[in-house]
Amino acid sequence: MADIQDYLEEWRRNAGVTIEDIDIHFGNSTPHHWFDRLYGSYPTREDWLKIKEFLGFDDKYDHQMTQLYDKPAEKQNDPRGKNPGDVLFINPKPFAEAHFATFPEDLPMTLIKCGCPVGGLVYDPFFGSGTVGVAAEKLNRRWMGSELNSEYIEIARKRLEPYKNTRIANG
Repeated sequence: MADIQDYLEEWRRNAGVTIEDIDIHFGNSTPHHWFDRLYGSYPTREDWLKIKEFLGFDDKYDHQMTQLYDKPAEKQNDPRGKNPGDVLFINPKPFAEAHFATFPEDLPMTLIKCGCPVGGLVYDPFFGSGTVGVAAEKLNRRWMGSELNSEYIEIARKRLEPYKNTRIANG
């Protein structure tokens, strides 16, 4: 889908706006990843429609961005059966307090359901803002995580505060 990043970049330049202008328009830093070919991500359906209005581009990729790639993974029926392969199409969802690599809860929830029984233990070696912990809590699984960045530890602590069994220790 690198074509979509090229497409967005072309329309951004044509509109004469910076990536920072787009981040400001959206109120978070998620959009700047839509223009990064190496570490990029793609807009959700809602964000696609917002950026389309903001940059004034045409309908060239509307079908892909609003229908094909905007399906939660657990609701997709893959023609290859219950084990669809290596790729899950799950759109990113911004989390205002978190760092750039925050992924949607749908991703760890899907994987936890596949590989960890209820009451089992989930370990995330790059805990970040705690998305895996939140998903594990919602699915009644125990969890452990490792994170070196003290700012992310505080974000995770706040996110997981509503869950009664949460203990996050600095170490």
